[in-house]
This record gives sequence, C-alpha cells and structure tokens, in this order.
Amino acid sequence: MRLTARASVFCVMFLVGSCPVSAQSFTFREVLHSDTQVPGFGPNFTGSFIHADGDEDVFVGSGFNPTTNQSEFGIVRRHTDGTFTTLLDHNTIVSHPVFSGTTTFSFVDAIDVLESDVYFSGRVSFDNHLYRLGSDGTPQLMEQSGTAPSTFRRLRALPNGDVVIHGTGTSSVFNNPGFYKNSSGTNTTIADRNTAVPSGTGTFDIDSFQSSRGDIGKNGSVIFQGTNGAGLSGIYSDRSGSLEKIVDTNDVMPGTGEQFFGFADPTIANNIAYFAAATVNPNDNRIGFYSVDEEGNFDTLVNNATPYGNDQFLNFDVFSLAVSGDAAVFQAVTNNDPEVAAYYKSGSTFSELARVGDQIDGREISLIAGSSAAEDGEFYMSFRFTDNTAGTYRVAVTAVPEPSAFALIAIVSGVTVCRNRRRGRRV
Repeated sequence: MRLTARASVFCVMFLVGSCPVSAQSFTFREVLHSDTQVPGFGPNFTGSFIHADGDEDVFVGSGFNPTTNQSEFGIVRRHTDGTFTTLLDHNTIVSHPVFSGTTTFSFVDAIDVLESDVYFSGRVSFDNHLYRLGSDGTPQLMEQSGTAPSTFRRLRALPNGDVVIHGTGTSSVFNNPGFYKNSSGTNTTIADRNTAVPSGTGTFDIDSFQSSRGDIGKNGSVIFQGTNGAGLSGIYSDRSGSLEKIVDTNDVMPGTGEQFFGFADPTIANNIAYFAAATVNPNDNRIGFYSVDEEGNFDTLVNNATPYGNDQFLNFDVFSLAVSGDAAVFQAVTNNDPEVAAYYKSGSTFSELARVGDQIDGREISLIAGSSAAEDGEFYMSFRFTDNTAGTYRVAVTAVPEPSAFALIAIVSGVTVCRNRRRGRRV
C-alpha cells in the first residue's frame, strides 16, 4: 500500500513503543488474475465459487479461448507453486442422468471441496445435477430421489457423505428453490416455499431463497433471510437440528428498545448466526452487523455507533460480510472518511484491509468487489484495478507479537507491516 517516508518512520516508532497484542499484518497472495494464462482458457480469465483445499484453491473458471473461438468453463485447481490444472470442462464426458448414453456439461457451478474430492453442480440439458469428482478424474453422478432444485447456488459436502444444497430460481416455482439435504441419494427438504415460518405466520415466499439470502456452514447448518410475503422478515436456521427463528421484525434489538426493520447478508460460522440488520429509530436508524450464538446471546459485531479511532463507522455495504474462524471482514465508511474500505475485525480490534487507491502487486485498486471465507482465519478478496483488470487474492492474517518480543523485529520490518495496513484501531 502507498505510504510516505514520514509515515513509515512514525510506524516504526509506534510499533517499537506500544504495539498492541492483537495487532495484525496481512499477506495478499494472488489466486488468479484476469491476465492469468490457464491452458485452454485464453485471456480475460475469471473465477467464481472459490474454495480452499488446504493451501490450494479450487474454483469455477471461465474465459474466452481464441483458438476455439468460444467461451470456455471448467473446474480449476491452483497448486501451491502457482500452476493450474483443469479438472473438467465442457468436453468432459459424463453419463446422462435421464437418458441412456453419454453427454457433456453445458455449465458448471456451486462447488465444494472435501478431502480433495470436488462436489459440484453440473448442468446437463436444461437441469443441474449433483456430481462428485474424485482422484480418478471421472465425475460420478450422485443420485437425487425426491425434490431437487433446478438451479444450485451453494453446496456443502459433509464427512458422513451428506451434501447440503441451496437451490435458487425465483423466476418459477418449478425450480424448487430452497435448502435440501442429500443423504444416501435421497433429498429431504430443510426449507422451501411450502415450509411454515417458525414463530411466525404463513409459509416462506419464493424470494426467501435468493442466492444472496442464505449460507451453509461447514457442519451443514443452514441460515437464510426468510420472508412470508405479508410483511414479516427474519433470520432462520436449522443449527439446533430443526428449523427455528433467530430473530425477526417483530423483535426489539436487545439493549436498544428499537424494533428491527430489516435484515440482509446472513452467514453462519461455528454455529453462530451473523447478519446485517437495521432498526426503526426516529432520529437515526441503527445499522450494522450482529450475531446470535446457540444460547441466544445477541452481540454487536459493528454498527454505526461503533468508534474507529477518532472516527465512527457511519454506513455499511450490507452484502459485504464474510466470517472465517473468529474473524470477520466487511466494507464500510466512517464519518470522516467517505471512501468505502474493507475492514478486518478480530476480538475488539479493527484493522483496515484495503481501500480504493491502494496498490497490490503494482496495480491500483478501483473497486473492492467482494470477500468470502477461505481456511479458518483466512479470506478471499476480489478487486478491480485502474488498468481494467481484476484479481482475486487469498489474505492470510498474522498476529504481531507483544512489545517485549517484538521490539527488535519492529525496527527491521515495521515499515512492511505498516505498508500492508494503513491504520488499526482498538475499540
């Protein structure tokens, strides 16, 4: 990140004198860039549905191939040495799930990785089907008797062989949007448009299962923002073993006396429910990110009453939250800084991760495109740059040692630590 020489000296002095125990430094490791040359894909390469497999990364790649004069797609693995292997693409032969014979995929999305096996949704003909890709390189169709969605958004493969599915498709009820669990080839419904709203009235409407409204935890627990089409909105999860309400718009935010107005961006980690929420307040609507643990304890992750050094958080991108382990990443502005920046929070400490104008690998950021969880405590972050390219990076976080152990190191590496992060604040 850009930093003046004067600021560098100040950072060294600060770190040597009073480095906080919970300060962090960040390392950005490129996963892919739009200029990345992956065999068979050509230039302008992009990736989605990125998942960590240890130190490797697996994702759905797409790009135009000038040799074949067509757009290509496939599942790609990035190895630790920076090379890429295409695990499958549109030329991969698969057994047709309905008719006899073989065919090829017309699209691939919604992947997950478990013990190096890749589970994914592969489109054959007009419908998506569930597959597992093992070490032999041959996609195996997973049986799905019972109700199944036609469009998959998320998958979570579990060690017992079950796969939890988030199906979307708001254009038609026949797409069967909802959450399902595939066990031994049979799909059971966790929640869909026929499910009664817990502690509410009616059933969930079709918008409850939009792609931005849900998440599946590593243990298979689901969470989503549900609505009943009659004004009720809430956060719902099956983390206790059955579907239950976490909070809804009939509730008052604990400690405020203010009724919840709406919700967004639910995610679940370690069976803790996280979500964006706003309250009804005649003077200043309270907005921010919150959590509710399994015992029902409500906590504020950050909101527009949270101080940040001499500033105060003012507003948030309510679709920017990512949680990995005990840490969170989100985008916000402060009252004295109108530029959106990405922030990292662990414990009671906030640190700035990135903002427009920062540089990564010599490229200047023009847009922070999003973030998601990688391995525990690590994140994926995507950026657009002023040279009209884009890239996705894996961000690793390292705690800075206590002052007694850090004094000599700070003199040598303090500038590097401060260059990675412009400022960090404890609240």
